[in-house]
Amino acid sequence: KTHSEGIRQVTEALDCGDGLSWFQKMITLQNGPDNLVDHYELLPIAPLKTPVLARSKGFFHQIAPIELGLFLVEMGGGRKRKEDKIDHSVGILLVKHWGERIKKGEPIVYIYHHPHQTNLVNNFIQNCYKDIFKISSSPSPKRKLILETSIRRSFKHV
Repeated sequence: KTHSEGIRQVTEALDCGDGLSWFQKMITLQNGPDNLVDHYELLPIAPLKTPVLARSKGFFHQIAPIELGLFLVEMGGGRKRKEDKIDHSVGILLVKHWGERIKKGEPIVYIYHHPHQTNLVNNFIQNCYKDIFKISSSPSPKRKLILETSIRRSFKHV
């Protein structure tokens, strides 16, 4: 099949709800709740919510997703080794999106964490901010929402 045919199929699946249905099947197959997509309140939420505040005004220009993801793993939101347990209550909520105007002191993201992780979160904000969050003084040029696609395997067996 062609790339454009693949895009058409994905768009159709998302528009008719099949994408969400497949997502629920994947959750269920991994022993998750069989009604999670209808009841997000079933997900645990860590008790603390720490904002990462913009250090300057401007336009939200860039975020380093890999570094942010590695920090989430460090908090327990992912595995370093296959036997590691995942803490589904920790997380990062992106508040500002690429190209949005932002004021100094406004939240960029919120980090959900436990009390024993407060020092880890504060150190992350203090030491990693400049490497992860970029704010530009001028608007960023428009860009495509999807830069490239990569489909590595099929879920037909699900």
